[in-house]
Amino acid sequence: MHGVRYRQKFRGGDVNLDTRKIDIYLEGDFGKVSFGKGDGAGYYANMMDYSGTLYYGGGAWYTLYSSGISFVDDNGNQLYKIGQTNSVFNAVGRQERIRYDSPSIGGLVLSTSLDNGNAYELAARYHVDLPGAKLATGLSWVDTNDLNIEASPTNGQPLTPGSEFKAKQVLSASASLLLDGGLNFTVSYGNDKTDAMANAGQANQEGFDATNLFGQVGYLTGAHHFAVNYGETKDLIVEGTKGSQIGLAYVYDWSSAVRLFSSYHLYSLDLPSSVKTAEGWGDANDISQLYAGIRVAF
Repeated sequence: MHGVRYRQKFRGGDVNLDTRKIDIYLEGDFGKVSFGKGDGAGYYANMMDYSGTLYYGGGAWYTLYSSGISFVDDNGNQLYKIGQTNSVFNAVGRQERIRYDSPSIGGLVLSTSLDNGNAYELAARYHVDLPGAKLATGLSWVDTNDLNIEASPTNGQPLTPGSEFKAKQVLSASASLLLDGGLNFTVSYGNDKTDAMANAGQANQEGFDATNLFGQVGYLTGAHHFAVNYGETKDLIVEGTKGSQIGLAYVYDWSSAVRLFSSYHLYSLDLPSSVKTAEGWGDANDISQLYAGIRVAF
């Protein structure tokens, strides 16, 4: 058994015990077959990153600690949240599935999974050592079919962590290059096409065709990791929206078990005039976010 992870929910004084992942696998010369609740084949294929800052303020998933923060206009109107207008467009996570990963073929690993609701995923990951450098790439395709992930009727946003709308097709890709001197470059791309969403306010449209672009330059020296990046998501939740971000990240490996990190992000939102007119909103003010933390592994 790969692992069982639990989470607690507190509601009205009651404690409900739920599972995050329950994963059993068989592994051998044939590759690896996984059963249970876990990540689909394409999960994280769009987040190849040699910077050492991924999940610590750097990397393509820059909304990880900010998705619930709302933009406001000069009149104090609460507009969309960062997580509603910016997304890395990840594959399906924390779902019941059967997954197969091939053995490495010269650094290439092919993966596929059949998820809950007849959703399916295809992915390829490639790692190779080059003269004076390392290269990692990932490519994934997801079709959620009848997964029917529950979505909020007020804004169409997902209620299930790690996944998005009820019916979608997602194409994602990423690549990261690490030079021997410590300089590294990372790019990520995502395209999310959804079916129509009913009872979703301004998101009540004939689906959308949203894209996400991300680029990053990083530098490693000893225990220090630096990164500067830019990301933008277009046409998510409402056609014509553009959420963008400029970020700086720093991570210090104090020891093999203790990691210190900090980052700064500047978020901007451009809204189409039709939305501002319909809702009575003004222009969105930029959001500055500064945070720091410590991670202890045990």
